[in-house]
Amino acid sequence: MLFERLQKAAEKDIPDAAPCVGEIVAAMQDFLDKTNEYKKQAEQLAATKEILRQIQQLPTDLGNPTLIGLHLGNDSFKVKTVKSGKVESIICACILTTKQLIVANKPPRKDGQSTYAFNIPVDTIMEVRKCEKTFALELIQNDGDRVTLECLKRSKDLLSLWKKHLDETKSLNLPNGWNSNGHRFQLITIPEGTKCTKCYQPLPSSVMQGYSCSHCSQTVHIHCFQLVGAARRGTAPALPTQHLAVAAYHKNVTRQRATKFCRTRNPALT
Repeated sequence: MLFERLQKAAEKDIPDAAPCVGEIVAAMQDFLDKTNEYKKQAEQLAATKEILRQIQQLPTDLGNPTLIGLHLGNDSFKVKTVKSGKVESIICACILTTKQLIVANKPPRKDGQSTYAFNIPVDTIMEVRKCEKTFALELIQNDGDRVTLECLKRSKDLLSLWKKHLDETKSLNLPNGWNSNGHRFQLITIPEGTKCTKCYQPLPSSVMQGYSCSHCSQTVHIHCFQLVGAARRGTAPALPTQHLAVAAYHKNVTRQRATKFCRTRNPALT
C-alpha cells in the first residue's frame, strides 16, 4: 500500500521522475518479498531441524534438511504397509518434508522419543488416493508397494490437508535421472543465488530443489518444470541444433510425462 501511494504521488507531482521512482518501488517490493521468503524458509528450516532431532536412530542423510527439504507437516497415523503380500500395521508418527515422508515408531511413554522406522522418497510416490469412509490415504509407489495412512483423529480436514501436501510435493519432485538423447537431469541442491537457465531468476535458497543436466549444463529451478504461466518470464538458453527437440521436451515436462517417459525407456520401472 505504501509503495503504491509513493508511485502515484510521483506520477502526480513529478511526472518526469515517475519512471525512476517506479523502478525504485519495484526493487524495494522485490527486496521485501525476498526478505519474507527468506524468513519463512528460515522458520521452516528451524522447525525441520527440531523435529528431526527428536527422532532416534535416524539415518545421517535424513537428518540433513538440505537433502530432505523443508518440513510441511507431522501427525500420528495408523500406518499399514503391504510388501510382498505381507501386511503390517502400527501407529506411527509421520513427518512430511518437501522430499521425504519419514515414518517413526511412537515412543512407549509420552516423554520418550520416536524411533525411525522407514522413509518414502516423495519422487517414488506415483499416486495418492483418499478414502473418506475409512479416513485413510493410500500411497502407491513406483515399485508397486502400497502404504496406507489411517487418520487417528478421524478428521476429514486433516485428511484433505495431507492429501494436498502430498499431491503438491509429488508434482514438484520429478523422477531422479530421467534422460533423453544424452540429456540427463538429476535432482540436486543448487547453491543460493544461482540463476535458473529457463526463467533467469536467481534461486532464493540453497535448500530449494533444482535439476541439472550434465550434458548441456542447464540448471533449472524445480518450479520451472511445471506448466505455470508465471514461470514463462524468459526464453530457453541456446542449445546445439540437434538438441532443440529435447530442450523443448525438458521445458514443458510434467512429473507424469517424465515418469511415463522413464517407464517407456526402462521397462524395469513398470
